[in-house]
Amino acid sequence: MQMKRLIPVFTLFLSMIVAHGQTNLTTLSLSAGQRHALALRSDGSVWAWGTNQFGELGLGTNALILAPTRIASITNVIAISAGPLHSLAVEGNGTVWAWGTNNDGRLGSGNFVTASNPVAVAVITNATLVAAGGNHSLALLANGSVMAWGANYGGQLGTGNTISTKQTRPLWQFYQCLCHRRRHKFFIGIDAGR
Repeated sequence: MQMKRLIPVFTLFLSMIVAHGQTNLTTLSLSAGQRHALALRSDGSVWAWGTNQFGELGLGTNALILAPTRIASITNVIAISAGPLHSLAVEGNGTVWAWGTNNDGRLGSGNFVTASNPVAVAVITNATLVAAGGNHSLALLANGSVMAWGANYGGQLGTGNTISTKQTRPLWQFYQCLCHRRRHKFFIGIDAGR
């Protein structure tokens, strides 16, 4: 039973290597959306495949893509995340890119326009990780702070309310405090939204 599950995955990545002549690359990360998937390769390229109704593959089209296809418009990527109908990536310079459906602001582009090509998320220039939720997005910044944007119907943005936003908002930041009593270090989490 286990072997049956591994064969399609092995075949998929073997086809990526053979079809594109990239035998020296490895896959660093995978992320699965509702009906699409992303792969981050060791050269910083991102590959996408699956259904593409809202442009969640980032290929500039809404066509169904049955084999891994490189997203040529983003390079030097260090992190990826696939949500149900949108995707996120972080480039090595800290820029966050988003694509797919955007009716609730989950792309963080400052509007509600769906994008089939990656668009830069406004304001963020120093991200290290991203997380694409059901209809919201999060980014961890190099300084330890977290930014959130998109739908907030259930309070998933952590801002202390249920107001959705198409703009990025700070969620919380961790600060290091040195306690002089007994020379212990403590890390304190402060929620900016409450």
